Amino acid sequence: MEFCKICFGFVVNLIFLLNIVWATTLESDIEALILVKKGVDAASIGTTTCLGSWDFSVDPCDFRSTRQFVCGIRCDVKTKEGKIRVTSLALDGVGYKGYLHPAIGNLTELTELDVAGNAFHGSIPESIARLSKLTRLDLSQNMLSGPLPLSLGKLGSLQVLSISGNMVSGSVPGSLNNLKNLRRLDLSHNRLSSVIPPLDGLISLDNLDLSFNGLVGGIPSQLPRSLSQLTLKSNLLRGSLPLSLSSLSELGVLDVSVNRLTGVIDGSLFAHPSLQQLNLSNNSFSAISVLNVSGKNSQIVAVDIGFNGITGSLPPNFSTLDSLASLTLRYNQFQGSIPVEYGVKAVNSSRPLVRLFLDGNYLIGGVPPDFLKLSPDKISGSFANNCLKSCPSTLLLCQGPQKPASVCKNAHGKSPL
Repeated sequence: MEFCKICFGFVVNLIFLLNIVWATTLESDIEALILVKKGVDAASIGTTTCLGSWDFSVDPCDFRSTRQFVCGIRCDVKTKEGKIRVTSLALDGVGYKGYLHPAIGNLTELTELDVAGNAFHGSIPESIARLSKLTRLDLSQNMLSGPLPLSLGKLGSLQVLSISGNMVSGSVPGSLNNLKNLRRLDLSHNRLSSVIPPLDGLISLDNLDLSFNGLVGGIPSQLPRSLSQLTLKSNLLRGSLPLSLSSLSELGVLDVSVNRLTGVIDGSLFAHPSLQQLNLSNNSFSAISVLNVSGKNSQIVAVDIGFNGITGSLPPNFSTLDSLASLTLRYNQFQGSIPVEYGVKAVNSSRPLVRLFLDGNYLIGGVPPDFLKLSPDKISGSFANNCLKSCPSTLLLCQGPQKPASVCKNAHGKSPL
């Protein structure tokens, strides 16, 4: 029996020694991975998860391992001494709890760091700034808090930065303007409460999403000309739309809904050469101008300017937007009649208007006759809650009551026609 114990001990020691001989991963990378795992609550690590397979009795980058380190890391770089470096740390989003250990910053060959979809708490480690080769940093959908590190601006190789769906607070660091290679910046669904700093230094930026925060001040006039999508929805932004938005020649999506923006919606937006979706709803705009863009091949497909305070007549020139399929002007203070041109576009156009919401205004008169020709499956929307004298209940757009006559008389100074 004693001999068997000695044999067993010898075998264990031999395996350990062989692992050292076969070891390929740089020692400091192994130490960093051990600490990263220690930062995660053991109870949140399931046996079938990536971290559940991290068994440090074997070398993390040893390609012969089929049961340990089956996912979560990639090793692609070899040092002059023949050691392998970890180049990607991408954990599965299974709800790991714990914190991001500062030792992550020692994995200096990382090009990707992705821990999205978990429950990591605490602050973002400043040590991440040492990951100078990082091209993708995704910390989204966790419970991270505290400020965004100013040192993020040192990650000059970064192309994707996503910290959405956390609880980070404070300001948007102006240092982010140094990230010349950044293509996507998503800080949405956090608790940021500063003004938006100038970001025109982000010369490669394609997608900027700062929605669902508490950002204040105005929309900056200094924005990257490369932007194709700008989303600032659900903040506390004030002031008017900067005219410089029209100069963002690649812009395809603009959403600044649910803010406190005021003033006139300038007609140049509707003549934009690449804009396809425009959402200005739930603000306090008071007026709008729409240019006649006939023959200019407008790309706009959807416009939502609902829930503002816009007065005057409905702009008939919306019908000149060739590609327009969805128009929402609901719950403003528009008066006058529904433009005949809207009906013509809904019926006759090769690219018809298929969604039209005009409810909640003070429109008078009747429904343009072309709308009466449409079958219910051709258009959706509503003309309800207006002052229309004739809106047949058989028409889907007319479902729902009109305003009481007394309200209409107040708005128009006389009984509506």
